[in-house]
Amino acid sequence: MKLTEHFDLSEFVYSETAIRKGIDNYPDNIAITNLLMLCRDVLEPAREEYGKAMIISSGYRCEELNRAVGGAKTSAHLKGLAADIVCSEPKRLYDILAKGKFDQLLWEHAGKTQWLHVSYNPN
Repeated sequence: MKLTEHFDLSEFVYSETAIRKGIDNYPDNIAITNLLMLCRDVLEPAREEYGKAMIISSGYRCEELNRAVGGAKTSAHLKGLAADIVCSEPKRLYDILAKGKFDQLLWEHAGKTQWLHVSYNPN
């Protein structure tokens, strides 16, 4: 399911952890609506300006998957309102995202792996 020009629902539900543990990580209609807003209002405008691929390393997480990856109990990922993004120029993308609509914007890392976490509150 195409969410916007550059983003597809499959990117937001894919999880190696879910596959390995047999977790069904398909979102309900409310989470899909939230993902549409996240893409339309935050990610697509940033992608247009960035002009390069943005890899969604973590998008929607059902409760079981969120527990399995050690996510916060109140994570916006649970509602389809957050994405973790890997890209070739994280500083540049961070600066682009910082100019737009977001609830939370973090530059995170684990070892040598870096990603940006962005969440959105449509209210």
